Amino acid sequence: ESLGLGVIRAEDQANFERIVTERSTFSNVMVFRERLGQLESWVCAIEMPGTAGSGVLVGPDLVLTNYHVIEKILNGEVSPANVCCRFDYKATADGSTVMEGTAVPLAVEWDLVHAPYSHADTVSGGDGWGADELDFAVIRLARKVGEQAIGDKAERDAPKRGWLHLRKTPPALARDDVVFVLQHPRDISQPGAVLKPMQLAAGLVMAFAGNGLRVRHNTRTLPGSSGSPVLNANLEAAALHHAGEPNNRIDYKGEYNQAIPLGEIARFLDARGHAALLAE
Repeated sequence: ESLGLGVIRAEDQANFERIVTERSTFSNVMVFRERLGQLESWVCAIEMPGTAGSGVLVGPDLVLTNYHVIEKILNGEVSPANVCCRFDYKATADGSTVMEGTAVPLAVEWDLVHAPYSHADTVSGGDGWGADELDFAVIRLARKVGEQAIGDKAERDAPKRGWLHLRKTPPALARDDVVFVLQHPRDISQPGAVLKPMQLAAGLVMAFAGNGLRVRHNTRTLPGSSGSPVLNANLEAAALHHAGEPNNRIDYKGEYNQAIPLGEIARFLDARGHAALLAE
């Protein structure tokens, strides 16, 4: 009382804390850590001559990435035989050791389904996307790495890698939501398309464009990050990162990065006879 603070009444103590928005949730830290570990085993670096990208395993032998990441394979500039998806490419905490991971080539019949990007994706502040201009591809690997143990361990009881199950109705994002991008950005200190070991970056949803066909966020990415999963605060996959704001100035940092909602990709897959890729 001598300090002028008075006595805090019991009925006032609850006023110290508030749930400001229902979109902000609590997470069991053990569940969060386990989930992140699973996602790390599903995200891969896609390596090919002259270019590179990221992807995420969505079936025993299927990887989801961007159409523009594999465009040079489709148009014949790069042979499928010179492409691989590298899993478990990570560095130790101090960066002293890099785990080269598991490199898996493409299957002979590697192109399962794809949809192109739009001209609107190449214009700063673009708009007017076609409903099926979703810049995604599902590619098939030469072996079912999702059914094999991480690191190709031969132990009988070693856990299988598993994969991300695409949902028919994935979680939707809203403005100001926290998002994470698990990715293999390019190492810009090195010449060529050299990717960094797996990186995690966080940001916020900024806006939506094209009547919801694109979601814009401010998470840090670089070339090579294309095809990375965009995760919500609970580490649920909600979108597929694919681009930054287009600009030819080499020193331009951009106003936004951009992703395609997984709900739109699920809609396309369902309509095109690929509903088997989707979980309820």
